[in-house]
Amino acid sequence: MQPTSHREAAISRRWSSRTPARCFGSGYVRGLIVGALTILICATLTSGGTVTRGDAVTVDRVRSEIDGSCGRLAASLAIAVEDAAAAGDVVGIAFVDREAGVYAGAGDTAARFPAASLAKLFIADDYLYRGAAAGAPVDDARMAWIVSLLATSDDGVAELLWTLGEGPAIIARVAARYELPATSAVGAWWDTEVTAADVARYYVGLLGGGGGLPEPARRLMIAGLQAAVPVAADGFDQDFGVRATLERLGRPGIKQGWMATGDRTIRHSTGFAGHDHRFVLVELADLDSGSPSIADDIANAAASDRATSIVEAALPADLTAHTACADAP
Repeated sequence: MQPTSHREAAISRRWSSRTPARCFGSGYVRGLIVGALTILICATLTSGGTVTRGDAVTVDRVRSEIDGSCGRLAASLAIAVEDAAAAGDVVGIAFVDREAGVYAGAGDTAARFPAASLAKLFIADDYLYRGAAAGAPVDDARMAWIVSLLATSDDGVAELLWTLGEGPAIIARVAARYELPATSAVGAWWDTEVTAADVARYYVGLLGGGGGLPEPARRLMIAGLQAAVPVAADGFDQDFGVRATLERLGRPGIKQGWMATGDRTIRHSTGFAGHDHRFVLVELADLDSGSPSIADDIANAAASDRATSIVEAALPADLTAHTACADAP
């Protein structure tokens, strides 16, 4: 691995000297996993794989009433968010059909959430964008870091690239490029504030090339998300939320987020799926854990199950049959 600058070389040495994540057991095993994912992604990028470019689609659609053209999908999203609120949970859901140019959401603009690991989308994007602007190629070093950041959700890499990109400035730059009006930096990277609508808008920009990311970097981002592993670098089970729905739609790319704060538990589940990455699905959830002791258990399986049940209750069995609506932020 040959970093592209003296500063990156120093960061690479710091990264490699870290205590290995517990789910990998050793730095050697972690290296094998990241290496295998990197090889797989490299093969996908060179062969064309499933990383394809569709027409740029915006989510700036005309808002319509739930009992109008949005039909069952928008109604079911609204009911699920309202039921969650009655149970003490704050949830935002956004759905985009890029092929039909359709957006539906509930709670998607009303609440801002701490991004948790979703901020790694912005960290990776900004790192690749700045590298391309400086003429740096997408070499083995950059590819390995992006794989670790997106596929295994490695906090250590996030910390290092956050520092390299001057922290909160990363969020400001990405929010400007992708036109994310409700996204802002609040201290640490995991506290970045987002809405479901903004995360959906980011995915639409990434998938359609609307955020200015050069094609090789854009394809690497997409491939990294499609390589998401079931268990993250910190040992967290990433199989929750929208993951099962996206897998049913085929060719999924997934980014999850989780954290605990006070007596609340954060479970975010996001991604895209389908031919030419047709569908984008975002669930942001700030859950009432019942007590600080439960919230402090970051691996709380009940919270993950709760996030999954909320979004699955919101979605019709056949999404493609219920997308005749436009309900944009």
